[in-house]
Amino acid sequence: MGFNKERWRDGLIDISSFENKSFKGVRLGLSYRKKDNIFIKFYFFIYKNNKIISWEETHKLKLFSTLEVKRIMEKIGFKVRIYEDYKNKLWNKNSKKYVVFVGVK
Repeated sequence: MGFNKERWRDGLIDISSFENKSFKGVRLGLSYRKKDNIFIKFYFFIYKNNKIISWEETHKLKLFSTLEVKRIMEKIGFKVRIYEDYKNKLWNKNSKKYVVFVGVK
């Protein structure tokens, strides 16, 4: 899980392009954090029929710590194991590696 309080980094930029027979497009994403929320501002540009269409939207996501996610999963009935960095190694709370949650009901 890369979207957590421990690992989140502000100011990331994402640029992607796509095209098919009808149009070409670009998406630009910029992220920033306010307290426990992250905001990703997306800008879209579509080129179709010799015209450029553009719009923007903002996505707001709540950031949780790794232990908060574990508690939520346990509260709804899961037995939870947390692994580190996509390996068969149990997560250490001081680790800055990605975490993988495995929940069994």
